[in-house]
Amino acid sequence: MSLFDLLLHALENLWRSRLRSSLTVMGVVIGVGFLVTMVSLGAGLEEWANEDFISQNLFATLNVRPKIVEEEDERGRIARSVNHLTEEAYDRISALPGIEMLYPELRFPVRVRLGSSETTTFLLAIPLEVGQHPPLDKMAYGTFPSPGDGPGVVVSQALLRDLDVRVVDGGALDDAEAGNGDDELLPVAASELLGHELEIVSTTFNRARMIRSLATSENVRAEFEDNILRLPIVGIRPELNFFWGNAIGRGDAIVSLDLGKQLPTLGFSTLMELYDRGETEQGYSSVFVRGSSPEAAEDLRLSIEEMGYEVQSFADDLEEAKNFLWIFDSIMALLGGAGLLVATLGIANTMLTSMLERTREIGILVAIGASERDVRRIYFVEAMTIGLMGGTLGLAGAWLATHLGNYLLYEFVVPAGVEFVAIFRMPPWLAGAAVAFAIVISWIGGAYPAYRAARIDPVRALRRD
Repeated sequence: MSLFDLLLHALENLWRSRLRSSLTVMGVVIGVGFLVTMVSLGAGLEEWANEDFISQNLFATLNVRPKIVEEEDERGRIARSVNHLTEEAYDRISALPGIEMLYPELRFPVRVRLGSSETTTFLLAIPLEVGQHPPLDKMAYGTFPSPGDGPGVVVSQALLRDLDVRVVDGGALDDAEAGNGDDELLPVAASELLGHELEIVSTTFNRARMIRSLATSENVRAEFEDNILRLPIVGIRPELNFFWGNAIGRGDAIVSLDLGKQLPTLGFSTLMELYDRGETEQGYSSVFVRGSSPEAAEDLRLSIEEMGYEVQSFADDLEEAKNFLWIFDSIMALLGGAGLLVATLGIANTMLTSMLERTREIGILVAIGASERDVRRIYFVEAMTIGLMGGTLGLAGAWLATHLGNYLLYEFVVPAGVEFVAIFRMPPWLAGAAVAFAIVISWIGGAYPAYRAARIDPVRALRRD
């Protein structure tokens, strides 16, 4: 029999017991669909991570931060100190070879006011030249200030939502547009926000009085003072859709580094920094270093760590993320594999039942000259047809599920204004592997019934009613 004849014969036999065959195919559909959907999620997350990593050029980027140093004195007591990123440390780092770009960051908590609304956030102060590089080179509205421009602040849409404002396109709002969206947020046109003053409130206090109060338990009143800086909004950042968050430019409000240095602040975020600083210069919150190549970045990392600072390599973070996603993919694949294992048992049961029902038919085939190989081929093709049908339908179901999942995530989970990113992604190799895997497990499920059918005694089979 040719392969085409075997396929027609298999379809006739499956149609003869179509209810049982349909249930068996459905088991394969569910197993393949679940497996492909879950692996598509893992593959999509990994591709998303890689794309975001490339878009921010993080392969050769390092984040240098102050490091807490612990030393044991003669009495065995642990003394802690902080190696701050001072101007001197910044100059030492900038003198290292292999640096393509280097810039410091200042981050400190502030209160911001827009009209009658107020919230707290972290103010980020960076050199304005950084705005020429991703991701700060793209604004949703307005522009990132350039060197030589007047003072201004760039804000995120998340910060504006905290200030009870929802950014909308266009100029003046009509009644219909004002009624759309979140009822708790005031819709304001981006053109009206740009140029509007944002109040940035920082707080300072008498450090000596505070330390004396903490050390002696005296009821000493710390003299806090608010410092108000009014800046026009010059840019509004797009919604973040990065896998890594905003690795570069992490702040809901961004000003120039020179302006940040002039703004009076508390100068600490923990009690350890309060005690450690005293009257010395605290320095920068962090320093970003981009090497000329990943290899140069690794050399820079070792050199900076020898200086006594903490260094975060984004390339290491990417590897950790990939390892986590690999574990996630493996778990999802095992769950999908368990479903296909159940489907394999269902195929074996279906084929074995079919063999028992068709014992006389098999005897007739053998009596007219069919070999054991021919009988095995009949059952193998029949089982693999179930796998082919189940794999194809399961793949189609997974395709629909992934597109539906992407749509639901974008509509109900991702904030409005974020550029669409497909979380579920089905690479071509996954589609082919899924159908091939379904055929293989069907072949395995049909192996025992096929070999048992090939060993049927034709004389006893023909005597059977």
